[in-house]
Amino acid sequence: PQYRATTAFGAEFELAAELVKPQFTNTSAITHTGNFFTFVAGAPGSQFVPYNLGATQSALQRVKERILSRGNATYVALQRAFRTFDDNHNRLLSRKELKEGLDIIGLPLTTSELDAVFKEFDTDGNGGISLEEFLGSLRGPMNQRRESLVMEAFQRLDRDGSGVVSLEELFAIYGANLPNHPQVMSGNKSPEQILREFTAQWDGNRDGSITAKEFMTYYDSISAGIDDDNY
Repeated sequence: PQYRATTAFGAEFELAAELVKPQFTNTSAITHTGNFFTFVAGAPGSQFVPYNLGATQSALQRVKERILSRGNATYVALQRAFRTFDDNHNRLLSRKELKEGLDIIGLPLTTSELDAVFKEFDTDGNGGISLEEFLGSLRGPMNQRRESLVMEAFQRLDRDGSGVVSLEELFAIYGANLPNHPQVMSGNKSPEQILREFTAQWDGNRDGSITAKEFMTYYDSISAGIDDDNY
C-alpha cells in the first residue's frame, strides 16, 4: 500500500510498531521504542529487541493495572470483574479460573508468574481467592483516615489499654444485651456462645482474644468493599 510521504512522528511510530509486532511472541503487542529506529534506520540484518514487560514491573502490578484499567476501582466494578472470572459461581477463584480470566482480558502469565500472583491474592492460603481477598489485593490497605477510625474503635473496646481485647472486656460492653438475643431467649445458645461467635469475626486465630492487628486485618477486608470514606 502507498503511505503518505510525510507523516507526524506519532503516525510513523504507529506504522513501525505494527510492522515489527510480528517479530515478537509477547502477546501484549507492546513494542520496544528502540525497534522503531532499528526499523527506519538500522543496518541490514539488525535484530529487533523483544520488549519484556516483566523486566520492568512485577506480574502482580501488571494484573492490578490491567483489571483496574478495565473500568474503575469501585466495589461494584471489581465485584463484576470477580464474577466474570468465577466460572463455576462458587464465590472462590481457583488457579485455573484466575488464569483463564487473565487470558480473556489479554494478560497471559507464565506458570511462575501465575503462581506468584495467585499466592498474593490467596491471603489465607486455602487454595481459593474470595471476593474479599480479590478486593483487598487490588485496592490495597486502608487509608490513614480509615486506619485512625478503626484504631479509635479498638481502643474503646480495649478498656485496660493492654493492646488486646479480651472476652471479659467485650462482656462488660455487650453483656447486658446478650440475654435479649433470640438464640439465648429460645434456649438454643448461652450468652457466652453468642459472644464468642460475635468475637470470631475479629479473632483470626480463635484464641478468645483480639489483637490490634487482627482487628485491623478484619476491617481492611471490609474497607476494600467501601468506596466512600463518609460511608
